[in-house]
Amino acid sequence: MEVIFECESEVISIVYCLLLAIIYVSSLYVCGIKLPRDHPKTVKRRIAAVIIVCIIAPILLLYLGQPTSKDQQVKGLWVWLGMRLDGFLVAATLPLLLTMILFLGPLTMTVIDLYQSNCLFSPNLWFDQDLFSLVFIRNFIVAPISEEFVFRACMLPLLVPCLGALKSIFICPLLFGVAHAHHAIERFRSREQLVNILAGFVFQFTYTTIFGTFCAFIFIRTGHLVGICICHTFCNFMGFPEFQHIFSYSKPISALVSIMFLVGLGSFIYLLFPLSDPSYYSNSIYTL
Repeated sequence: MEVIFECESEVISIVYCLLLAIIYVSSLYVCGIKLPRDHPKTVKRRIAAVIIVCIIAPILLLYLGQPTSKDQQVKGLWVWLGMRLDGFLVAATLPLLLTMILFLGPLTMTVIDLYQSNCLFSPNLWFDQDLFSLVFIRNFIVAPISEEFVFRACMLPLLVPCLGALKSIFICPLLFGVAHAHHAIERFRSREQLVNILAGFVFQFTYTTIFGTFCAFIFIRTGHLVGICICHTFCNFMGFPEFQHIFSYSKPISALVSIMFLVGLGSFIYLLFPLSDPSYYSNSIYTL
């Protein structure tokens, strides 16, 4: 169906996005299971729950979107959601390349660690867990796709018409960061110390918000969903960089790793706009 998203008010657009975030997080707990998060029953039911949310979210957008008139540029709902073929291959590769450049330091440490443990050419080079396990499917397939679909593809069409692309890039990730507060709830149920829970929440909120800002930027610049899903999977695999690990090597290697971190960060900043040029992705949907 062809729709266009118009601004009712900034508050209403944010409220709708907050509603999507609440629906997504609530779906993880409606299962009524009090088993650990990695228990097969918990994982299965949560995967099913977020799939249902991913079906509900675009239906809500159809309800909120207005049918296009003859004098407006026609766009199908799936185009607004970044699900299109034009520029697909570029969108699936360049954002990942940009993210890998940012992680040049951690990737260097990974190669050094594998080389020192004589595992550099091992079949288990990258994955030390079952590729078909439920936890793997959740962490590297379902979570990245569902989170990017709901928190970026479904929210930005509502935010951009009211707030503009720049403001939306910074507001959308706040909802993404707050949504990860449910991890603090699980840690509270495990009776961890409150100080540790709060420190973990602040750290995760900051990290996920920064990451969400990057994904929102890439989504608006490319107009594609596939790139941010792949980047999300890559970042889930890499985890947060272990900066303290730099100093566990000998001085020459530590110096090399430190340089790679700086080169990666500098190159990422330098290439951020060139590699996300909308013309590469046939993006006429969003402008920034």
